[in-house]
Amino acid sequence: MSNTLKVVAVSGSVQRPTRTLVLLKELVAGLAQQLPIELRLIELSAVGPKCAGVLRREDLPAAVETDLRAIETADLLIAASPVYRAFERIERAVESAVLSLNSTVQPDASAA
Repeated sequence: MSNTLKVVAVSGSVQRPTRTLVLLKELVAGLAQQLPIELRLIELSAVGPKCAGVLRREDLPAAVETDLRAIETADLLIAASPVYRAFERIERAVESAVLSLNSTVQPDASAA
């Protein structure tokens, strides 16, 4: 039995360059300083286009199938996903609308 940990790190960003990938690489580098690892790095931005139009697993390109097998047999799977700023803007807009609504609604003094 090997003492080497099979690690698969998946970057969920669909663009390049990406801070998510930089962070993921730093995390894995730190792990490699502490433990013996065998790393496979998978980038969604590279894998995604190869899956276009594929409806069944058996129709996937060999490289994608290899990535899936690596994920399935990993001792440790690390998945990193970017945070999209559009969601932050939506949150702020909703919060602003709620605050605006709260300031226009006056409590009914007779209900107290």
